[in-house]
Formats: sequence, structure tokens, C-alpha cells
Amino acid sequence: MLRDWRNLMLLSQTNYNTFLIHSKMFSYHCILVLVGIILNHCWGSTVPPQFLSTNTLPSVEYEGLYDLYNSTNGPHWTWKQPYTTYGYPWKFVIPSENPCSTTNPWQGLTCSTSCLSKPCYILSIDLSNVTLVGSLPNSIGGFSSLTYLKLPNNYLTSTIPNSIGNLTALTHLDLSTNKLNGYLPSSMQHVIKLQELNLHFNNFTGGIPNWMGSFPDLVTLNLESNELRGTIPPSLGLLKKLGFSIG
Repeated sequence: MLRDWRNLMLLSQTNYNTFLIHSKMFSYHCILVLVGIILNHCWGSTVPPQFLSTNTLPSVEYEGLYDLYNSTNGPHWTWKQPYTTYGYPWKFVIPSENPCSTTNPWQGLTCSTSCLSKPCYILSIDLSNVTLVGSLPNSIGGFSSLTYLKLPNNYLTSTIPNSIGNLTALTHLDLSTNKLNGYLPSSMQHVIKLQELNLHFNNFTGGIPNWMGSFPDLVTLNLESNELRGTIPPSLGLLKKLGFSIG
């Protein structure tokens, strides 16, 4: 009889401890949800990325998306519809969304994987004609595997950041029909895999730099309708695949 009573007491204590564990987990979850609600209310749809889980997408790439969104008036971008065809609007909220999700992928992005079980990377960013207004952030150079960067037909201003030279995997760069200005950054010469460089209809100044001959695979070069001056550098004549328009 005494043994049965002790067993009953042990069982009760075990159930009580289990209840405490689940209660703490529930309370912790409630606190996270409450923090998310408060942050979303304070920052709207743009929550600082340090509060977010990025799944297996590198934090530098998630923050690059966040910076691009905020520096170009992201809340007022013009999204293509239907979303089921073109992808869904970007949202920096808590709980965080997965930009590379197979069910709700973010519009304009192509990823190496769905970012659920193994590391993934952004392969392309195509935000053509979505009303980007502002300047490119320095963090645009943080996408180590990016091959396509296409932002034409928008309202981008200021200069191309020097960090563009960090995009060493880039093959296609299209910043045409914007309001970009200044000199072409010399760091671009490090993007040696370029096959397409389209910068027409901007306000770039200075001369066509000699390092334009640094792209052995370049097929398309369009610099027309800028404020570029001077002669065509001889280095362009060494690019056997090139067809270009300077204007």
C-alpha cells in the first residue's frame, strides 16, 4: 500500500513538471508573438533584420534585400499580379517570411533552393518597372552568388555603389532607364563574368574607362543616352564577342 502511494506521488510530480515545461514554452511563444506584434506596429512592414530568422539564407543577403527595399521606397513598389504567377510582395515581418519559399516566393527573386533544409543563395534579382525610387544601398554587393541584377525602368538616383565590384558571379547587369549619375565605379572591373552591361538612359558622366575591356565574355554593352565624353578606349576592340551601342 505504501509503495503504491509513493508511485502515485512520483507520477503526480512528473505530470506537474511536464505541465511546468509546457507552460513555460507556451509563455515564451506568447512573448515572441507579442514582440512581433509590437515591432510590426512600430516599424510597419519593415522590421529590422536583426530581429528576424532567415532560415538558411545568409544574413548578409537577407539584410541586402531589406536595405534595397527601404532605400528605394519599398512600401510603394508596384507589384505585378497575379501573385500566384509573378510571386508575392516582400514583407519583413515577425514571424519572418522565407523569400525563397516554394509556396509563397517573393516576387523578382530566384534562389538556389527553397532555403528549408540546406544553405541557399539569391541567384537573380529582377525588379524591372516596379517603381523603385531612391538609391542603391552599399549592401547590394553582399550577394555572393548573384548572376542577374535587373532594375531597369525605375527611378534610381545617385551613383552606383563601389560594392558592385563584389558581385563576382554576376553575368547580367541592367540598370537602364533610371536617373543614375556620376562616374562608373572602377570596382566594376572585378565583375569579369559579365555578358550583358546595360546602362543606357541615365546621367552617367566622365569618359568610357579603359577597364571596360576587362570582360572577356561581354556580348552586349549599351551606354547610349548618357553624358559620357571622350574616345572609345582601345581595350574594347579586344572583346571578340562584343556588340555595343554607345550613343
